[in-house]
Amino acid sequence: MPHKRPSCDGSTGPELSQTERKKKKLDESLFGEVLLQSGFILNFSNEPYTLETDQALFQKRLRKALRSHPVHGYPASVKEFMRGLDDHISSNGQLRWSLLYTQTAAGCAAAARAGHQDSLLRLLLNMDELQAPLVTLMVERLLEVAYSVSSGEDHSLPRLILANLQRLDRLADAGAVSQKMLELLQGAPPEVQNDIITFLPEIVDDASHPKVAEELCKLFYSSPDLSVAILDSLPGLSLSPQALLDVKHSVQKTLQAARPEHLPVVVKFLLEDAGRAEELIADLRRRVRLGRPTDLLSQRHGAPDDSANHEMALLQNVRFAFQVDKRQHMSWLKALDAVCPPEVHHPLDVLLLLQLHDTAPARQRLVEAVLRKKVRAGHFSRAVLRDTFAAHAQTLKQFISTLRRLAAFLLRCSEPSLSDYGAEIYRLGFVSFSGYHQQEMVIGLLSHSSDPPATRQAALRLFQTLAEHNTDALARYSGFLKSWLDLLDQLTLPEARQLMEVLSTLAFRAPQEAASVGDELRLLVHKQLASSYKRLGVISVLMAIKCRQNSGDTSTTTVSSGDSQLGSLVWRAGLDAKIENWICDQLMDEFQETFVVDLPDSEPQCDALQLALKHGLEEPTVGEIALNIMPIVLESGERLVTLCAHFRLLRMKGKAKSPNGTLNQSGLTQLEKPTAEERPPAPEEPGPQLSGYRPFLRELDMDVYKLLYRRLSLTDNTSEEVSGCCLGFAHLDLLPEASVARQAVTLLKPLSLIADTIVGMFRSQIADNDGVLDGPGMFGEEPSRLAGCLSAVYRIVALLLSWPGLAEPDNQQLAHDAVANLRLSDGG
Repeated sequence: MPHKRPSCDGSTGPELSQTERKKKKLDESLFGEVLLQSGFILNFSNEPYTLETDQALFQKRLRKALRSHPVHGYPASVKEFMRGLDDHISSNGQLRWSLLYTQTAAGCAAAARAGHQDSLLRLLLNMDELQAPLVTLMVERLLEVAYSVSSGEDHSLPRLILANLQRLDRLADAGAVSQKMLELLQGAPPEVQNDIITFLPEIVDDASHPKVAEELCKLFYSSPDLSVAILDSLPGLSLSPQALLDVKHSVQKTLQAARPEHLPVVVKFLLEDAGRAEELIADLRRRVRLGRPTDLLSQRHGAPDDSANHEMALLQNVRFAFQVDKRQHMSWLKALDAVCPPEVHHPLDVLLLLQLHDTAPARQRLVEAVLRKKVRAGHFSRAVLRDTFAAHAQTLKQFISTLRRLAAFLLRCSEPSLSDYGAEIYRLGFVSFSGYHQQEMVIGLLSHSSDPPATRQAALRLFQTLAEHNTDALARYSGFLKSWLDLLDQLTLPEARQLMEVLSTLAFRAPQEAASVGDELRLLVHKQLASSYKRLGVISVLMAIKCRQNSGDTSTTTVSSGDSQLGSLVWRAGLDAKIENWICDQLMDEFQETFVVDLPDSEPQCDALQLALKHGLEEPTVGEIALNIMPIVLESGERLVTLCAHFRLLRMKGKAKSPNGTLNQSGLTQLEKPTAEERPPAPEEPGPQLSGYRPFLRELDMDVYKLLYRRLSLTDNTSEEVSGCCLGFAHLDLLPEASVARQAVTLLKPLSLIADTIVGMFRSQIADNDGVLDGPGMFGEEPSRLAGCLSAVYRIVALLLSWPGLAEPDNQQLAHDAVANLRLSDGG
């Protein structure tokens, strides 16, 4: 009978009654005998096993005991030992303790190993005499446990068995171990196959890695559920560069069929150690496809957040590849830059561009250059941008700062196509996001307050669109928008009108969310109208007309400004039909009473001056009318301040009511009859200084320039120049730039004719002076005026041809028409 080995301190541990039978059976077996002799104590209570010596000394003693056993000679002792071990680990409880670390007995020299040493089974696996039969036994137990796991039992045992098999000190028969593991892989249930694949590179030896890789690739095609584990495991195998490349090519072919949840791992595997594999990266870009907007809609009641998580995992793996190998950053950028028709961009390209911009701050300008090039060429279409926001809004939220930077960068560009694309990013971000991310879009737009006027106006135009179509959402940020009121006196009049229209729309349509806006506007309007900022006050009143505001100021300048702004509003967007009709009725009666007179059979007379009819538009008929200008000047010149704006408002209202957008014949056209105009002032009276009459002036509407097609003559009244700029109130800013350019191009032909005529006059005069450039009559009043006209024509042509929009692909025909219409003579 084997004797009971005392513990290190010489005491005998207490025996538990419930374990007597098990201990007796163990003591009678060779397995228990040699373990105890070698210093290993098996506990039957729920405690770790105990090792009384160092594990290396234990293995040496056990090897000696097996080889020199007096009853069972070697190798029979090994078989008997394995029989006892099999019986001992037949229960899952003892199997678990055999797989866990052993604790070192107190007071033993081996306590230097931090109190615990290898598990029993791992100690036995590192002995050549026991390794082969023990691997077979553990594989059998693993299969038993694996199928019990699929029935709902302990899930950790398979991983514990595999963990004990990995990284052994030496494999006595490496080929046999590899074969056993591959057989185990084929026979295990799917729940355990993932764990086996994960541990395989650490269990088999390097010589077996190619064979394992081959088997894993076969399994990759036949079992898609194992794709993630296989791709995570393959990089751990020691393969030759060519073998690894072959494996990657095999995996690369499955990209389009890969499940969304598998894509991140597939891409990570392909990008590892890829270096400057530009062909691989370009192929990845072509093959990888994210879910379309329709896919997202079908998952609305499913798990759309999972899709966003998969996309973020994919982009994070791409980002990690950038950071490990910076060459890949340029490879991805080149792959995006190389895309051109008939190949098209997809939402993934937008996300990749954001990732590239966000990952490498030192290369942001390169990314911005590629983006600018793609937008300018029309490759990054708005449809792609809309699809990206529609299907991948959750993913885009992770790039909110990058989105803001790129949108601001594009909005500040002078080219209309780039600026519009930046505005579209802002708009889609606002309508697609909510909460913090939506607020970031608003703050980003507001940050353009200190930018040049063109950028400010683009931001304000977008705010107008959002206020019109997303009123409730924008009203939640009305407190942010009010911050621009502090800059109102720094804005141009068109910008002020845009801002006030935005705030007025919010105050009228969303009175609860934007409650403070209406109060703020009322205080601001009264303050402006009571100060020197009356024009801003008038704009504020008119843009707040839907909030039922009234300035209470009836001065002629204010009324004139009000009519101009109201005319712009009617022309651009219109008002309620009842309001428009009321305005038309009131202004028509007032206009006729103030400015229009019926003509008697003879010309009108005035005691102070002789009057004459000028500028008749039709043949004289009975019942003619005229504008009674001179008598009004003699009576009260201030009343004329309202004439131009008053008539323009009626004209805009007439256009709005006409079905074809032209003036109807309801009475407005009858006003375009001969006007009573004063004759030139007497020589002793000084001529009028036009610079003092800015309130009387308005810029011409575009259709007025059709007069350039008619024969014009210079009169004595053209000698005066108006100094300064921004006279009156602008209508031109209400038109899109492309629309103005198209109309302006049609004017190049008559302008060219005017320039040729003037040049011809100067040539004739030089010829009359026998070629002397400074001969008589060359520097008189009329030649000076003609030279000024010629200079103006050249400035107009230069400004039109320097418009950046002519370089855009959509405006190629417009550029061609401009060149065709420009027919200057050799000297012009």
